[in-house]
Amino acid sequence: MKGFEGDISVIPETKGWGSSVFAEGNYLFADSESLSVGQEFKDRPDKIVFGRYEKTNSRTKSSQKPAGDVEYQFRSDDSLPLLMAHFQKYTGTNEGSAGTTIYTFVPEQGQPDWTGSTFGTGGYTDDPGDIYTVGIVKRFNETATGTDNAIWFKSCIVDQLAFNLEAEEDAKFTASIKAYSVDEGTRIAVTPPNATFGSYSAKSGFESWTGTLNVGGDTSLQITSMTFTSANNSEDRSVIGNLNPTKYDFGKGAITGAVQIDAPNAALEHLGSMVADRALAINGTLWNSSNDYLIFSMPNCKYEPFDVTLAGGNAQTEYPLNFKAFESNDGATSPITITCKTTGMGSAFNKL
Repeated sequence: MKGFEGDISVIPETKGWGSSVFAEGNYLFADSESLSVGQEFKDRPDKIVFGRYEKTNSRTKSSQKPAGDVEYQFRSDDSLPLLMAHFQKYTGTNEGSAGTTIYTFVPEQGQPDWTGSTFGTGGYTDDPGDIYTVGIVKRFNETATGTDNAIWFKSCIVDQLAFNLEAEEDAKFTASIKAYSVDEGTRIAVTPPNATFGSYSAKSGFESWTGTLNVGGDTSLQITSMTFTSANNSEDRSVIGNLNPTKYDFGKGAITGAVQIDAPNAALEHLGSMVADRALAINGTLWNSSNDYLIFSMPNCKYEPFDVTLAGGNAQTEYPLNFKAFESNDGATSPITITCKTTGMGSAFNKL
């Protein structure tokens, strides 16, 4: 098989955790994936049995924890389901009659409910909603009738979402998913684009030259890369009577990142700000048009430890401004807000 024979699709699920009822989604412009069925087995090497080697019937099938990563070049529309499956709270505002919508995502401040399909809406301090999930279908190739060619991950949350933007490169997300269940052998007969799972986005990707960054109020820095990772730090919850985890309770959230810059004359100011534990805001925009953009804002950041190391005589000295994003002390302001404007998606996730 060649890579071009396969594809990865993300399909919004409309009935919540544990249900695989889905609506039309998108195929991804994927760079890599490591999606695994996550099958575990339990061996018992310490049983008192005759013989130096283990017996085959001492092994039993254990739990299945489907999970893995997908890295892809995101668009304004195909980013939405995965953003929602990570942050779990949004507002959607329609504009005019052309189907243009502004989505604003913030992290769920509390613990989402794992039953139902009234998904999280509103601002950062609003009450939690039900967990929002997506299906992810990993197809290997096209096969004849009766032959399995795909793995279907169902009721997926995005436990961790990483953003990466480098000079002269595409803007990319890496979504780390955890799934409720997986069909490790199914047949997908259709070839994209199609009306079953959707199609590839017709939007342009975001390139490095479409991005602008404001770091601590400074827009003049020569930035060569920008990365940040938002983690829900979810925990597998297993209970008696269920083989697989029944849910993945969210832990303490964490947002960390780094801005790699060509060392300016003010390098020691940055170093001094880090040592003094000063606050800074980090904002960024990826812009294709007035109806096709993504903006992120982290208003309450602190520097993480870093050093400035001189490069060789003919090399450019660079260093990372490492940072961590916090919510405000009163808990009213989110550590991160992502705003995405696009067309053709509607504004309610349970109606996509």
